[in-house]
Amino acid sequence: MPKRRRPFTRQKQPRRLVITENTEQVMTAVHAFEGIMSHAQIVRLCFPGCTSTWPFERMQHYFDHRLIKKFDAYNVNGQPLGKIVYTLDKAGAGIAARKKGIDWAEFKWRRNPRWLTLVHDLTINDFRMDIREACQANPQFSVKRWISECELSQTNPRIPGRLDSFFILQREVGAQTRQVEQLALHLEIDTGNHSLNRFIKRKVKPILRYFGSEKYFNQFGIRDGVCLIVTNSEKRLFNLKQAIEENRGEGLFYLTTSTAVSAQTVLKKPIWFLAGSDYVFSLENMPLSPVEAGVLNDVASTRYRQALLPI
Repeated sequence: MPKRRRPFTRQKQPRRLVITENTEQVMTAVHAFEGIMSHAQIVRLCFPGCTSTWPFERMQHYFDHRLIKKFDAYNVNGQPLGKIVYTLDKAGAGIAARKKGIDWAEFKWRRNPRWLTLVHDLTINDFRMDIREACQANPQFSVKRWISECELSQTNPRIPGRLDSFFILQREVGAQTRQVEQLALHLEIDTGNHSLNRFIKRKVKPILRYFGSEKYFNQFGIRDGVCLIVTNSEKRLFNLKQAIEENRGEGLFYLTTSTAVSAQTVLKKPIWFLAGSDYVFSLENMPLSPVEAGVLNDVASTRYRQALLPI
């Protein structure tokens, strides 16, 4: 009987690897999705409808040929995750760089997990996939731009508030007028590890000063935007909402819980609580201007207006 292979060791002489379109898709996906993905996330994105055996064998083959690194994340910081996670190895980074048309000298990628923030990083990926699948199921929505937290930290590590992601969600309005609206959205994943006071100090107050500033415009090319906060419980949500309102963040922060977010709910269900308002919105009917829409409790409040673009 052949000796059973240890799951996190490479074969010394693996069989020949043929670079396919799927190979390029996997490498560019790992690079784009925070530089790290779980096995389940790669299957969801790159092997839809496949059995568990084929994706695992393919990823093992990439691992053997040093396209990717493979890590045991079954237990991280005392938390049982039960996951395998991957980052790019040098050969895989080369494939991703060529596919994206980026010069190798300028190409940056994550070589190893950040174990302290692994759960946070994977949660960002899950949210992005929910948005992606929701847009595929609802063609009136599309994502026009997505900047990951990893990319933001590499290009400008001193962004106030340490934003987790930035994306532009486009939605069609009016079958006759053929207009589109673009929502500039910043994502913040709150795992509840910090106190409310620390969250307000490290996130909310810097964001309030930053959004709409010249520095913000130079970074994103726009002056508008709102922040989506996905937190870990309803109790935390309402405590955060109250604390944000006490610090004049009304109209700028929308909050929901991780359990409320899925590909089926993230766009069309009213799961987003607006700070400074008693209303709950979906991304489908989120107002471009809460002030003009009359949904804020404090009508004297002023917040930045989202972009309105005709086709």
